[in-house]
Amino acid sequence: MSYSAPHTFTVGEVATAANLNLLTNDVTALLTATAVVDTSETTTSTTYADLATVGPTVTMNTGDRTEVWVAASCRLSNSGAGAICRMSVAVSGATTVAANDLRSLIYVSPAANNIHQGSTVFKFTGLTAGSNTFTNKYNVSATTGTFVARKIIVGL
Repeated sequence: MSYSAPHTFTVGEVATAANLNLLTNDVTALLTATAVVDTSETTTSTTYADLATVGPTVTMNTGDRTEVWVAASCRLSNSGAGAICRMSVAVSGATTVAANDLRSLIYVSPAANNIHQGSTVFKFTGLTAGSNTFTNKYNVSATTGTFVARKIIVGL
C-alpha cells in the first residue's frame, strides 16, 4: 500500500467518513509497529540471547511517552521433556531494559519436541523519551529450544 498524504481540512469544511477513516489509519500506523521473523531457529543458551536471525525487532520513537504496550508471540518447543523455553523482550536505544522472566512467554515442554503456540502482552513503563528498539530474546532451561513464527507488536 502506497503512502498518501493525510487530508488537510479547511475552516468550515464538513468532515466526511472517507477523510476521517484515512486520518484514523494514518494515526494508527504512527502509534503501532509490527515485525515478524518466520525462520525456524534454535538455541541452547540458558541466558537470554539472540537467535541466528535477530529479533524480530521494532524501533519506535516513543516521543515523550514513558510507557508502551508490547505483544510478542511465537511457536516454540524443546528437545527435552520437562525443559523450559522462554521468549522475552529487551529494550535498547534511549532506554535500556534487559530481557527477563517477568516479561516473558514461558513454556514447559511436557514431552520432547512438543510444539506450543503462545503469546504474551505486557506494559513497559519508565521509558526514556526518544528512539527505543524492542527486540525479542530467547533462552532455555536445558537441551535445545526451537522458535518459529516470531512476532512483536509495539503500541503507544
